[in-house]
Amino acid sequence: MLNLMTGVMILLASVIAGVLWDKVGPQGTFLAGAALATLALFGLIPLRRVLHRKNANQDEHGKLVAQIP
Repeated sequence: MLNLMTGVMILLASVIAGVLWDKVGPQGTFLAGAALATLALFGLIPLRRVLHRKNANQDEHGKLVAQIP
Protein backbone atom coordinates (compact mmCIF):
# COMPACT_ATOMS: atom_id res chain seq x y z
CA MET A 1 0.00 0.00 0.00
CA LEU A 2 2.88 2.37 0.79
CA ASN A 3 4.41 1.88 -2.65
CA LEU A 4 1.06 2.45 -4.33
CA MET A 5 0.44 5.70 -2.47
CA THR A 6 4.00 6.88 -3.07
CA GLY A 7 3.66 6.19 -6.80
CA VAL A 8 0.33 7.99 -7.02
CA MET A 9 1.70 11.06 -5.19
CA ILE A 10 4.82 11.16 -7.37
CA LEU A 11 2.66 10.94 -10.51
CA LEU A 12 0.40 13.72 -9.22
CA ALA A 13 3.40 15.91 -8.36
CA SER A 14 4.87 15.35 -11.81
CA VAL A 15 1.62 16.28 -13.54
CA ILE A 16 1.28 19.45 -11.45
CA ALA A 17 4.91 20.38 -12.15
CA GLY A 18 4.37 19.78 -15.88
CA VAL A 19 1.28 21.96 -15.97
CA LEU A 20 3.10 24.73 -14.11
CA TRP A 21 6.05 24.43 -16.48
CA ASP A 22 3.80 24.70 -19.54
CA LYS A 23 1.55 27.50 -18.24
CA VAL A 24 3.98 29.66 -16.24
CA GLY A 25 7.43 28.41 -17.20
CA PRO A 26 10.38 27.16 -15.20
CA GLN A 27 10.11 30.11 -12.79
CA GLY A 28 6.62 29.05 -11.73
CA THR A 29 7.71 25.48 -11.09
CA PHE A 30 10.70 26.64 -9.06
CA LEU A 31 8.65 29.12 -7.02
CA ALA A 32 5.95 26.52 -6.32
CA GLY A 33 8.62 24.09 -5.10
CA ALA A 34 10.17 26.77 -2.90
CA ALA A 35 6.78 27.72 -1.47
CA LEU A 36 5.89 24.09 -0.69
CA ALA A 37 9.30 23.49 0.92
CA THR A 38 8.82 26.58 3.10
CA LEU A 39 5.33 25.42 4.04
CA ALA A 40 6.73 21.99 5.00
CA LEU A 41 9.43 23.65 7.12
CA PHE A 42 6.87 25.67 9.05
CA GLY A 43 4.76 22.54 9.43
CA LEU A 44 7.67 20.73 11.11
CA ILE A 45 8.25 23.41 13.76
CA PRO A 46 5.39 22.26 16.05
CA LEU A 47 6.55 18.65 15.65
CA ARG A 48 10.04 19.62 16.78
CA ARG A 49 8.64 21.15 19.97
CA VAL A 50 6.59 18.03 20.73
CA LEU A 51 9.56 15.72 20.15
CA HIS A 52 11.84 17.94 22.24
CA ARG A 53 9.41 17.76 25.18
CA LYS A 54 9.10 14.00 24.79
CA ASN A 55 12.88 13.45 24.67
CA ALA A 56 13.54 15.77 27.62
CA ASN A 57 12.36 12.97 29.95
CA GLN A 58 14.75 10.35 28.52
CA ASP A 59 18.45 9.68 28.92
CA GLU A 60 20.81 8.92 26.01
CA HIS A 61 19.59 5.29 25.93
CA GLY A 62 15.90 6.18 25.72
CA LYS A 63 15.09 5.25 29.33
CA LEU A 64 12.74 7.50 31.25
CA VAL A 65 14.40 9.49 34.00
CA ALA A 66 12.78 11.03 37.02
CA GLN A 67 12.33 14.77 37.02
CA ILE A 68 13.26 16.60 40.18
CA PRO A 69 11.07 19.68 40.73
